[in-house]
Amino acid sequence: MKHMTIRLATIVLMLTTLIPTKAQQTQWLYDGLFYHINDDGTCSVVSTLKTGEIVIPQVAVIEGKNYIVTAILEGAFQSKDKITSIDLPNSVTSIGEYAFAGCTGLTAVKLPDALDEISTGSFSLCTTLTSLAFPKTLKSIGSEAFYNCTGLISLHLPNSLTTIGDHAFFNCSNLAVIAIPNTLESIGNEAFLNCSKLTSIYLPGTITHIGTGAFSNFR
Repeated sequence: MKHMTIRLATIVLMLTTLIPTKAQQTQWLYDGLFYHINDDGTCSVVSTLKTGEIVIPQVAVIEGKNYIVTAILEGAFQSKDKITSIDLPNSVTSIGEYAFAGCTGLTAVKLPDALDEISTGSFSLCTTLTSLAFPKTLKSIGSEAFYNCTGLISLHLPNSLTTIGDHAFFNCSNLAVIAIPNTLESIGNEAFLNCSKLTSIYLPGTITHIGTGAFSNFR
């Protein structure tokens, strides 16, 4: 319990101390969402004024010009507890660290089809998120990506996945079913620690690394 309390305190501290990057300092508002225009002529979501169900458009119109939305920046929606669902367009190829962390009202997420990585802490502390469909292109789930997502019940990981990071599903205490693909190669430290409702899990022969305490407190 002491270990989990320390981990939670660390995540909360990260959420309260994230500093906007240089890219986030020039912002444009379009339909309730703030954007940064990237050097390549695309744009990234910086933050939002919206609550409830949010649909990110594939194209944002800024000063009369169309910009394709390709990224959700670090901490863009962090601690926005009034957001209930997120629908990301297929044009998005990058989700920044802690982008949706602490969205405690978030129950549903539609991920883009071409996403290959879920970054560190992206959905940590999203305690009402019950399930989500992963894209078939996903290769990596970062450290603490779903840390303390206590609402998660079942997960089907795609056959493209190779890496699960440290503490990725730490304290997902209601996670009872998880399908591990035959492509998985590495499971990080304490990746499934305190997933106490998991009674069995299939580990394919492709795995070459299982971190310390990856399945501690496993029933």
